[in-house]
Amino acid sequence: MYFVIFTTPIILVPALFVLGYAELGQLGWLVLMGFLGTLGQRTMSRGFASADASIMLPVDFSRLIFAALFGFLLFAEIPSVYTAIGALLIFSATRL
Repeated sequence: MYFVIFTTPIILVPALFVLGYAELGQLGWLVLMGFLGTLGQRTMSRGFASADASIMLPVDFSRLIFAALFGFLLFAEIPSVYTAIGALLIFSATRL
């Protein structure tokens, strides 16, 4: 809740210059994105409440791998060398 409260006013200013109305076909996707984002936040919060952070953070950092994979498969984006360096730093800093 705090994330939304604090980031909405900050994001609103630049969004006013590029924001447009969603078409009817896009509304379903927006609702799905909102639902899945809320579900993801909820499951991560429950996970951090149930387990030690040293166990949860490597799982959380796996988002980087999936984001790069989905970007490549869905949008033909080639991960940059900075993505590889960042991934190496993140995963080398975690304890398994």
